[in-house]
Amino acid sequence: NIINEGRNIKIIKDEGFIERSFGKYEGEYSANTPYDDLWDYKKDIDLGENGEKMSELLARAKNYLERVINTYYPKNILIVAHGGLGRAVKCYFNGLPKDTTCLSNLEPNNCEVLKYEIRRA
Repeated sequence: NIINEGRNIKIIKDEGFIERSFGKYEGEYSANTPYDDLWDYKKDIDLGENGEKMSELLARAKNYLERVINTYYPKNILIVAHGGLGRAVKCYFNGLPKDTTCLSNLEPNNCEVLKYEIRRA
């Protein structure tokens, strides 16, 4: 509500922009957690029941971003999300990194604002 204070702009909650589910690793972080492997899109490891592989996260982000862009273009759109989805959003707009297959270092900074401009011909 801080962002919307005094503006009366409609807020739309969309389940497509929820954080990634880590399945069997949800809530876990230990020396035994293969953290970088969880973010490696080439390894694309199975996270077990309810877990979302990197390929699935990237595809979900792409599908929902394209739906929102196609629905609301040319309006300004604000998407608020956690770091996992933030990585996928960065990849959608900037492409996958060329120097690594691991996206663990692509996480946006805490409360970072990323701005992208959509241009259509």
